[in-house]
Amino acid sequence: MKHTKSIMLFVLALCMLFAMAACGGSEEKEVKPIAEIYADITAKVTLPELLELDAAETLAYVGIPEAAYSEGVALIPADAVLGDMLFIYHAADKDSLETIKAKLESFRTQKLNEMNNYIPAEYDKINASEIKTSGDYVWLVVSDDAATILETIEGAIK
Repeated sequence: MKHTKSIMLFVLALCMLFAMAACGGSEEKEVKPIAEIYADITAKVTLPELLELDAAETLAYVGIPEAAYSEGVALIPADAVLGDMLFIYHAADKDSLETIKAKLESFRTQKLNEMNNYIPAEYDKINASEIKTSGDYVWLVVSDDAATILETIEGAIK
């Protein structure tokens, strides 16, 4: 009987240990709303004049449907000779994440083609960019201050 109690206490202790480890490992960082991330970006860097696209414009220009994301920001240059752009989305689900990534890559390629042999510095800036993801978030940054902007986004999302 004494031996059985010892085994049961040992098993119970192991269960509690595993339960505590599982609870401790599932702690997630709370992500700021994208509007706040954008505000943090504009507090750190001076962006050129960018046009903010609403959901209908985002669908028309980039092809991203509103149902694909729960929140987002889409900014394109007001001046057609600039390559600067900023897109940050919280995808509705994994399939939507892939859709957004594909649409952003297509838009990025279109802008590369527009700048090719036209404005080499803007072409190089766009060419240096890439679509990034973390969890259900996806973003594309094209800017002279891309490193600072990416650091701000990644610090808020990861």
